[in-house]
Amino acid sequence: MQQLHPDLLKVDKYSGISHHMLFNKKILTSMFEMIENYHNTEFYKVYIEKLNPHEASPSADYEIYYNYALKFYSEHYEIRKLNWANLEKLSISNLVEYDMVSLPHWKND
Repeated sequence: MQQLHPDLLKVDKYSGISHHMLFNKKILTSMFEMIENYHNTEFYKVYIEKLNPHEASPSADYEIYYNYALKFYSEHYEIRKLNWANLEKLSISNLVEYDMVSLPHWKND
């Protein structure tokens, strides 16, 4: 994150990496502009340039957005715990029991 901009820091003890995230276009645009102004080039060019090809997972875009939004737009967000599970199939009881479910292909292998 800090390679993109020195003000991008981890601001919360939790990770922003998740199965899903709603992105606010105005906040995302604001983040892009901050990074573009700092580097004097387009966001995507900076993002690609800063990736380390030797790392197994060189970037965490959800983590970057999550920390940016919490730092600069915290009044728009609420962190909440969801009861979730990776399931093989859906059922009525699953829909009652969980806030969120996913049906990953590897559960059916």
